[in-house]
Amino acid sequence: MWINDFLTVNGARLHYLRTGGAKPALILLHGFTDSAAEWWSLTEALEANYDVIMIDTRGHGESDAPPADFTLQDQARDVEAVMRALGVTQAAVIGHSMGAVTAIQLAVIAPELLTCLILEDPPLLPKDVPPADFTDWKAWLTQFKGLTPEERLEQTRASNSKWHESELQPTIDSKVRFYMGTFDTALTQLPDWRPAAPRIHTPTLLITGDSAGAINTPQHVQEAASLWGGSFRAERITGAGHNVRRDQPAAYLKIVTAFLNTCGDA
Repeated sequence: MWINDFLTVNGARLHYLRTGGAKPALILLHGFTDSAAEWWSLTEALEANYDVIMIDTRGHGESDAPPADFTLQDQARDVEAVMRALGVTQAAVIGHSMGAVTAIQLAVIAPELLTCLILEDPPLLPKDVPPADFTDWKAWLTQFKGLTPEERLEQTRASNSKWHESELQPTIDSKVRFYMGTFDTALTQLPDWRPAAPRIHTPTLLITGDSAGAINTPQHVQEAASLWGGSFRAERITGAGHNVRRDQPAAYLKIVTAFLNTCGDA
């Protein structure tokens, strides 16, 4: 039975799930509009060997809403505070999208807490990319929240045809629970990752896809590899978009498991 609980850190009440046990700790950080529950299938695959901790970040899942000036650096400080409150002195960290950006910031803020980083398709975008326009995303999510449960399931299944059926309800629940005011906070303002990269000496694995929806191109990956301060490797999984672990779960799990087995060796 997983632990399902709350912690108050940095003035906010944050929800988390934890598998527990005297095992190496593994922190999972979800993407924007997602939640801790969307890690359940990966957690089931890894919980025999890891104490997996899944955190709902502010504005997501069952955690408190963020203030307007709440940044991704602040989000990393929340993760650090959760780890320290739970007595986690070291952990591997896997982050997807926004969660991967948070993990990058955490590696700068509290490197002593990390054994390794796994970044699933973070937005390692060029410097000249204009700020994101969330108008369409907000409109879609508002519409999605207004659908019936049956309509939500039908739409999610159609949009994610590669996913196992069991992945659909967790993402639906995340979207329904997502606090819309989060769009209007500083969480949507991506910090430039380049100044952070040379300061990261935590062994890092970047996982990207090659299909529609994937953010990172080979050029993005090459730039990251040239700037990273420590051990850095990248894997590009064929047939995967932005949600690499759900588009190609077997390939993803094989790569992640092999890398986790090396954590702490460097």
